[in-house]
Amino acid sequence: MANVWARMSTRVRVALFAGLSAAVALSAGAIWFVSLLQQRLEVSAQDLSSAHVTALIGLLRTGADPAAIPDSYQFGPFDIVNADGVRVGFNCESPIFRVAQAVDENGRLLPSATDDSCLSSLGLSSGTWEVTDDRKYTVHAAVQVDPAGLEVVDAAKSQALWGVPVLVLLISTVAWFAARGSLRPVKALSDGVGEITANDLSRRVAVPPSGDEITQLARRMNLMLDRVEDSSVRQRRFTEDASHELRTPLASMRTQLEIQLAHPDRIDWRKTVADVGEDVERMQALVTDLMLLVRVEGAQPSPLEPVDLAGVVADSLGDRQFRKGLEVDFDAADVTVLADQRLERVIRNLLDNAERYASETIEIWVKASDSDVVLAVENDGPPIPEAERERVFERFVRLDEARDRDSGGSGLGLAIAREIMVSYGGTLKVERGARFVARFPLPPT
Repeated sequence: MANVWARMSTRVRVALFAGLSAAVALSAGAIWFVSLLQQRLEVSAQDLSSAHVTALIGLLRTGADPAAIPDSYQFGPFDIVNADGVRVGFNCESPIFRVAQAVDENGRLLPSATDDSCLSSLGLSSGTWEVTDDRKYTVHAAVQVDPAGLEVVDAAKSQALWGVPVLVLLISTVAWFAARGSLRPVKALSDGVGEITANDLSRRVAVPPSGDEITQLARRMNLMLDRVEDSSVRQRRFTEDASHELRTPLASMRTQLEIQLAHPDRIDWRKTVADVGEDVERMQALVTDLMLLVRVEGAQPSPLEPVDLAGVVADSLGDRQFRKGLEVDFDAADVTVLADQRLERVIRNLLDNAERYASETIEIWVKASDSDVVLAVENDGPPIPEAERERVFERFVRLDEARDRDSGGSGLGLAIAREIMVSYGGTLKVERGARFVARFPLPPT
């Protein structure tokens, strides 16, 4: 059954659900309405029979003979029973009651013979009136339920028997067409998405003007397509840049090896091997950075732990050999940040960048403010133009001044450092000149 339901279209399921709900609601309503009509008729007859009982008791109190009441007054069916259980007055002439034939020697109807045959169970009422201390009468009266009302009840039943199915069918049909109209924008979205291919990600789906959930779906789908297109463009540019960066050392290696093979006697093979080794190291560093960047972008966030930022920077400086003549100033406060082992890579990449561009001095300081923890690395090299301060964090980007001074950088160090800082919930920016500032969020207290 579940598989059959799952294979049905949305329009059919909506129509069936609406029809089933309507059937339950209309059936319950029809039953309640017919029962209410029936109850009202019965209550009305009961009230009228109670009024007859009250009137009969009033006559008995005036001293009227119970046996003479049927001949002297116009009442519906009733009977009057004395304290001995003998019926001393009754009226069973109404055609809706069966009249018992058994009578006693005085012509009165025998109690055993009448039983309840003289009075209808519908609309029955009774009352007791005590005449004297040793005499009392029990009075019963009955009123026929209104025939016209019974006809109305029968008509209501008949109308419900054929009216409820017709209404259920009508509601199901309306629900089917309503679902069809509501799903038309969804079909348009589906057709629009189907026309978008990997070769053309610039197309977008049409946004319905209704302002409902379909409109929100179309807008979010277009935002998703924006992200997919941006990712595709970045991936294509990344592939092209990586191919270009790898092609350069490969071409250099091939050229040197071909020259060495062509002139083995004129070129020192040891120098060729040394030069090729440098190109291999450059390729190895590039591939390592590429793999690290992919892991940083695609990996799930790792658990962060409290880390002594100043201690990590000091360890990195202690393990590093800067080029001769370069002065490094380090000033740090005792602060803690939430990070992992990748923090060492952020510091190393910032130091690599600073050493590559510095003329004589690198300044490093760590401090805490009311809102964050700051790690700043500044060098006295050429200042970075304000228009280039964001571009330097793009992959394989090296400013023109750096190309002449490049000592083998892959152009990925700053991109990797920023990606790691973003995963920490922080930022990495160029705030002034050649000052790179990494800001960490304050750890919870």
